[in-house]
Amino acid sequence: LGETGGSETVSLLESEIPAHAHTLRATTDDGDLKAPTPSRSLARSIGGFAYQSPAPGGLVSMAPEALAPAGGDAPHNNLMPYLTFYFCIALQGVFPPRG
Repeated sequence: LGETGGSETVSLLESEIPAHAHTLRATTDDGDLKAPTPSRSLARSIGGFAYQSPAPGGLVSMAPEALAPAGGDAPHNNLMPYLTFYFCIALQGVFPPRG
């Protein structure tokens, strides 16, 4: 009773993060929409090359850093909302004394 417990900060491990994926969606369809859609985040340029000239052979490898794990291994705050309350119980007599 009256002891502290838990910890103020916690660093999550990869096994503690919910399973999820970071996917990159691309299509060979023409990029003729004004805004990206879930299946057309990256689309084929119309009438020119949007980013670079074509690579010999058509496909290039993506940089390993593009889909590498991320994070700075920094702990996050783990304190729940709390409100302290201090009280005393008198077992005999009147406390605090009156007068």
